[in-house]
Amino acid sequence: MKQLLLTLFTLLAAGTNAQINFFIEGQQVDNSNEQYIQLSNTSIDYTFQNASGTDVEWTMNICVLVDDPNIEFTDFIWAASSDPNGGIHIPASITPTDPCQVMPSAAMIPVADMGSALLQINVNVTGTGCETHRYYLLDNGTVQDSIDVQYCAVLSLEEQANMAFELYPNPTSSTLQVRAEQMMTMYTITDIHGKVLNAREFDATQEKTIPLQQLPEGLYFVSVQFADNLSLTRRVHVVR
Repeated sequence: MKQLLLTLFTLLAAGTNAQINFFIEGQQVDNSNEQYIQLSNTSIDYTFQNASGTDVEWTMNICVLVDDPNIEFTDFIWAASSDPNGGIHIPASITPTDPCQVMPSAAMIPVADMGSALLQINVNVTGTGCETHRYYLLDNGTVQDSIDVQYCAVLSLEEQANMAFELYPNPTSSTLQVRAEQMMTMYTITDIHGKVLNAREFDATQEKTIPLQQLPEGLYFVSVQFADNLSLTRRVHVVR
């Protein structure tokens, strides 16, 4: 397996209330804004703090918004901070055809006001790509808030440095020129929310022109896949 970095970025809240404080790896995040967090491990720790002013009984729904076969979620451990060793292991059986997994009723956790619930996610990475999840927190079956998380597995900086790869101009208003030492076979364009906007396979080549005239101004991610199934992703700024 290639040495990979697990990148966790683009965290967007689907809810708008301030009843829950979100922490990732011990750092509080403003879930009304996009976040970019890069991790070098395959275990991610979340803390959800109850700031509702009353006691709650939380369960969680986990939804796959964008699936990637190279990122395998092996299990989710759901626990109260008052009893972190008493966590409930939830097998990661979510699939694109069954995108929302509801934790069983046994996974309901009582959380006092200003108390917390903990979620640990274990991941096995076998290649490069991105996957997006949405985590809903429910109090007695009623959604309180949610957060969207995009996980990306990318090549390490050392591996990227060993691959001759050019993508220009950036910013661009029309097209991108891509040149690589390795043979390229496919490109994918996604927006900052992980939505795939365009994906094209083509005959193996070391040079390719990617049209971007149809995209509005903004930031995008362009991933190029090579004949050996490795891929590289670059952030591209489209200007108008």
